[in-house]
Amino acid sequence: MILVCANQNGSYTDVNRTDRCGTGIDPPATERTVGTRAFMGTATIQVRVLAVAGRRVWMAVSGTLCAATLRVLHYSLCARVTDERTQFYLDLNAVHWDEAVAPAELPRLLPVGGRLRFHIVGAHERFRAPLRADGRCRFHSDVASAWAAWSGQP
Repeated sequence: MILVCANQNGSYTDVNRTDRCGTGIDPPATERTVGTRAFMGTATIQVRVLAVAGRRVWMAVSGTLCAATLRVLHYSLCARVTDERTQFYLDLNAVHWDEAVAPAELPRLLPVGGRLRFHIVGAHERFRAPLRADGRCRFHSDVASAWAAWSGQP
């Protein structure tokens, strides 16, 4: 499990890097959790990898999206890019949107790569609007439509 603390200045700190046995070796991708914990009222976000199939990665995100956790989520996505054609399925149904996050900051969330694809599930309208112009993004109103897209691919 990887735990990261999002500091008030926007930086983040690797708090603990260990698997269940305490060996310091990362667990398999399907068991890995990346996120932040609350320290004195700091916003938290948790990113869980639920499934990996070829170039597809299904991730569930929960917590508060603010300036500091936006960076944590960005780095979590970057760490999962297997090649230029990786497809992310991001379930954002359990994300609380901090009003202080400027819409202009949201496009920086996504890793660079013209052939990457992002299937975004349950995103708040404030999140969708700045990303609509990004042709790499597909928006799904519910998990069922995203699952249909996932299931329909080889």
